[in-house]
Amino acid sequence: MAQIELLVRDFFNKHPDIRQARKKGLVNRRALARYIVKAEHLEHTTIDALISVLRRFDTEKAKDEEQFNKLLAEVTISTKENIVILTLKKSPRAIEKLAKVISCIDYSKGEILKIVQGALSLKIFIDESNLKAIKEIFDDKDIISIMKNLAEINILFPKEAMEAKGVLSYIASQLAMEGINLIELITCTPELTLYVEKKHLLKAYEALWKLEESAKANQGKINKQK
Repeated sequence: MAQIELLVRDFFNKHPDIRQARKKGLVNRRALARYIVKAEHLEHTTIDALISVLRRFDTEKAKDEEQFNKLLAEVTISTKENIVILTLKKSPRAIEKLAKVISCIDYSKGEILKIVQGALSLKIFIDESNLKAIKEIFDDKDIISIMKNLAEINILFPKEAMEAKGVLSYIASQLAMEGINLIELITCTPELTLYVEKKHLLKAYEALWKLEESAKANQGKINKQK
């Protein structure tokens, strides 16, 4: 049963449109189970097991949505344009030069700097206005790529978000349904920072704003019922 549950979760991650239709009550469990069997090339005998997992998901979904509504109703969203992501080869030489990068940033002007270290590379998130100065710090052979014309969306959650599960995937799937591709995301609980193409900033912001307003409305209904 655990394997079926993982398969169903993976299926919904790959098909956020179907998850949304199910959320609206447009798909019944048995029809969905048959579709999953066909799409995932499963044995027909797994239909009953799938229905059982989907029924449990409905219970979990109701609890999760109540929690998401509470969190999303209290978020603060801010945006910033003209962001660049500079990707470097991870080397002792590049790491030593990071101190020089920090000295280029004027935080009093609201300039940003985020540094993410991976197993093979370093990523530096900066304002495009600082690209020339920071690029000159590193050798050309250290630079893997430079991504321009990006925008940053910062979502500040209430402290309760630290105990919530699935918030990140919920937001990512909602943006995916709007056709918005996430270039990068950084978490620093209770903050979530998303990076999208600059041309998609307004659409992404509107999608998140709708989530926030819907959550406030749902939370208001719950408060009235109490």
